[in-house]
Amino acid sequence: MYRATFTVLDANAAEYAGVAALGTQVGNFSNSIDLIGQLAQIQTADTSGIPIDKKMLQQQMVDMAMRVAGAVKAFASDTNNAALRQQADVNQSTFTRARDDLRDDVAQTMHDLGNTNIASLAPYGITAITLTGLQTRIDAYRAVIGAPRTARVGKSTATDMLAAEFARADTILQDRIDGLIEQFKDSGTTFYSDYKKARRIVDTGSQPPAPPTPPPPGP
Repeated sequence: MYRATFTVLDANAAEYAGVAALGTQVGNFSNSIDLIGQLAQIQTADTSGIPIDKKMLQQQMVDMAMRVAGAVKAFASDTNNAALRQQADVNQSTFTRARDDLRDDVAQTMHDLGNTNIASLAPYGITAITLTGLQTRIDAYRAVIGAPRTARVGKSTATDMLAAEFARADTILQDRIDGLIEQFKDSGTTFYSDYKKARRIVDTGSQPPAPPTPPPPGP
């Protein structure tokens, strides 16, 4: 259902090329779709088909951790907090140099720094939803990396991660992309109407089925 919406967005990328905010959110939505697919495999423990993409899970974790770190570092610089700035001073090489089973720890540190300072980070583009997304990616990476602790990651944990990522994907659509799309209503192309049709598919599919009609009372 999400893929129907993304297909429309991807096919019409030229339409919104000049709207950077929309392009960013489409990228975020695409990442969520990819992660949901991977989490579904972890949840069902079905690795017989497409293999779980550990590289993708790692890259999503690193990218979001870097996003949080950059915001924390900028906030620390603005407030002359040298200690916090040093703590948030990480880059891609920090993750590359770390062992596979330690990269999630670096990402977790960035998450925790962001969480500690969350009240001040909204102007820097970081919200509680961002941190939830990062934590989901950290947990997903831990579930597949092969470290001893992952033996404790069960289906219920994967289910919780899936619920969190579905909520994030819905937020990206409902609170961000849906609003940004409105400026294309009179664009003269089918982009707007195609998007609205795809969104109706998502909304219909995401709602619980209606309860059955009760039988008529007996005579």
